[in-house]
Order: sequence, then structure tokens, then C-alpha cells
Amino acid sequence: MQEGAGPLLRNTPAGPGRTPGISVVIPFHADRLPLLERLLDSLREAGARHGGPWECIVVDDSGPTVEPAVRALVAASGARYLRGPVPAGPKRNAGAAAARHDLVLFLDSDCIAAPGLLSAHVECLRAAGESVGGALGMVEFNGGRSLTWDIAERSGTWRCFAWAADFKRVLWGPAANFAVRASAFAAVGGFDEGLSVRAGGEDVALGVRMTEAGHPLITCREALVWHDREHTTVGAMLRRFYRYGKGEGYDCAEFPRRTTWKVSPAQAGLALAVLLAVLLAVLPVGGWAWRVGAPLLTVAATAGVDLWQWRRGMRAFRRRARPGGQEARPGALRSLLLDLACVPFGWANVAGLTAQALATGRPALAFRRFQFVTFDDFELRLPPVRR
Repeated sequence: MQEGAGPLLRNTPAGPGRTPGISVVIPFHADRLPLLERLLDSLREAGARHGGPWECIVVDDSGPTVEPAVRALVAASGARYLRGPVPAGPKRNAGAAAARHDLVLFLDSDCIAAPGLLSAHVECLRAAGESVGGALGMVEFNGGRSLTWDIAERSGTWRCFAWAADFKRVLWGPAANFAVRASAFAAVGGFDEGLSVRAGGEDVALGVRMTEAGHPLITCREALVWHDREHTTVGAMLRRFYRYGKGEGYDCAEFPRRTTWKVSPAQAGLALAVLLAVLLAVLPVGGWAWRVGAPLLTVAATAGVDLWQWRRGMRAFRRRARPGGQEARPGALRSLLLDLACVPFGWANVAGLTAQALATGRPALAFRRFQFVTFDDFELRLPPVRR
């Protein structure tokens, strides 16, 4: 990938050992080779539009049967190839450490760069004060929808990918399209490499550390990438929510002052169902239908409470902030059914949080919740829309 001298980058401080420009870092795993080729093609167009110094680094952990093909693809595109560990966070750290330029853009390999992506990120961070640590770009999902995707989307899980549309400043953001000043990124130690790949939460931790170190994060809605919708099974999505819960447990342990006390209906209901099952097993009360039905009724009641709390919480959020532009807007009946279907995903999340708390020997963390969005740390672009 060729480097040029764009007028925007002249006389810009780059920091020790780095030159003004933007380095794109892409963590890669073996099963996404066609997607990587598509992303590299789109980056070439974005680089030509940008005209300033830039480079691309692909950090790969593919096995010996796939690695040669990845190396060949990367070389043909003019990018740099780097071997890295399996987790995405340490891959990004390795790429950032090898980067030549003072700005580093993290992209996911299943994205497509819009033609103005690089220019938008560079212009945004050059125009911001030197204290600003990074800029969160826009991620728009495309491709066909599935019921599993609609349920996950209804849960609000993907709202953070569109935060650049709603907020000027954020506490954290997903690393699918996230540019940082290399100096600020290095000052906080980058992504936490001690966190298991199966947990998650490193995006949140990085944002909190940068913000608390005096390097706030802004957004750049002009910096756009398109991301494929994943067509996955319900089981796979439940496992993902379980991992997200473990990640939340990690964030609660790392930043206790950013948590709030909460006993989930799922936790209370499960404890009551287990207690009922044990009592009915040892006490001579009722027949088998009662012994089975009472715990099941408890679980059903728990789901009802969870559903009520969820819908109430979402209404409160919408009264305070405009929802992300990618949120589905189904009719009333479909809305109710999708919210009900979100309940098992929420339970999987709580299960992951509880498992993380027990695994770390801190069971009290199972009853803490991380405050992912607070209106002290997030600055809205527009006044709240009352609904």
C-alpha cells in the first residue's frame, strides 16, 4: 500500500518513533479469508481517496494449512503480515506496537471500509485536542436478517455499534471501527492481555482506562464501515451472551465504582425454584404434578418479571436518548414476542456473570451490574427525544 504526503498531515506531531499517518490493524483468524480479501480491497479504495500516509497490518494466528494463503493475500494487497496470538485483544496490541504511524485504526476482518473511512478518522482526530485519545466510528449492519439476529438486536446488544450517530463523546466503544492515538493507547497498556478470549469486556476496559487517564473518546459518524449480519444458531448466540456476561463480571471487578447493586429476577427465581424443588422432594406434600409444576411455575413467573423489567427499562432509556439507528421497529405484537425471546439471552448473560464471579472467588460480584452507559460519560449529539 503506497504512502504519500497529504497536506492534512504536514507539521503534525507524531510522537517518538512514529510518523504522521494512520495504521490500520486487523486481527484475523483462519475461517474468514474471503472476508479479509474483501476488506483489503475496500481499504485500497479508502487509501486512494485519503491520499495521506497509511498502512495496513494483518495480525494472524492461522494454522499451517491456512497461513500461506493468508500471507499471499496480504502480500498481494500491499499490507504487512504479522503472526500473533489467538485472542483478538493481544492481536490488536501486537499490531499497534508494530505500527509506523501515530494514529492506529482497529477494524474487524468481516467489515467493509467506506471510501472516506481513513480520511474521516484522520480529520476527526487531527481536529480534536491532543488530549483526545480516540474516535469511535460508525458500524452499519447489512445483509439478510434472521430471527436470531432480530432477537439479539432487540436486546440492544448491537446498539453500541451506532453510538457515533447518537453521541459526541463516549466512555467506550466496540473495536470493530475504532481509531486511537498510539501514544494514548500505549500509555494505558492497550487491551488487557490477561483476559480470557472466551470472556470479552476488553473494549469496555480500554475505554474506561483511556477516559480515566485523561484521554477521552469522541465519535466520528463520517467514519463508516459496513459489517455483515451473522446468521448463527440460537445456541451459538446464547453462548455469546454467556461470554458477554463473563466480560461484564471482569469489568465489574476492574472498575467497582462504576457498578451498581442488582439482584436479577433470573437469580432470585432460579434460587426459589431450586429451593421449592428440594423442599417438595423431601416433604410429603402433593403429587408428582405439584412437585414438577411448582418449580416450573416459578421459572415462568421469573420470566414474566424479567420481561416486565426489560420493557420498562427500555422505555426509560428511550425517553432519555434517541435509540441507535439500527434498532428494529416492529409492531406491538411482534415487539412483545421479540422481548419475550430476549429473556433467555438475558439469562445466559446473567449466568456468565455469575460464573465469572464464582471463578474469581468473588461471589458478591454476581450481584453487581456494570453501568455501560451513563449520561455523565456520554454526551448526546441531540437533545433527548421524549417518546
